[in-house]
Amino acid sequence: MLSYLPLALFILVVGSLVLAYFHWRANYKSKPTYPRGRRKFAENLLPARSDIAGLLDDVLDLRNRGALWPEILGTLNPTDDPRLRTLLLELRGPHVFTPHIALNILEHVCLEAKQRSPSASRRDLLEAARLSMDKVTQFGN
Repeated sequence: MLSYLPLALFILVVGSLVLAYFHWRANYKSKPTYPRGRRKFAENLLPARSDIAGLLDDVLDLRNRGALWPEILGTLNPTDDPRLRTLLLELRGPHVFTPHIALNILEHVCLEAKQRSPSASRRDLLEAARLSMDKVTQFGN
């Protein structure tokens, strides 16, 4: 009788894991998928000369390369404008160790600005990103 105890425990554990897996799969909600070539997505979405398209293109390129803050600051503020630098540093503050989150916020703001105000400047977009960073939102809604 005792010799079957380890086998019974093993079957019980494996059965529990299988049930937990099927329960998880039944309740799992997949995240929305995006097209593979996000750069083409950005090009098709916005006119080529718009500030929104330029910023979105830069943001997607930085995220695909896994850029860190020195490169992000240099790319998003090539003219070293003091106001843009201030906005980028405020955006960097809570995301010093997770720059991809700040890039996600910028992408979200660019896509929203395309619908609301297609003529928004880079400064307006960074200001909107700084303001939206304070909100607790769930991307994908």
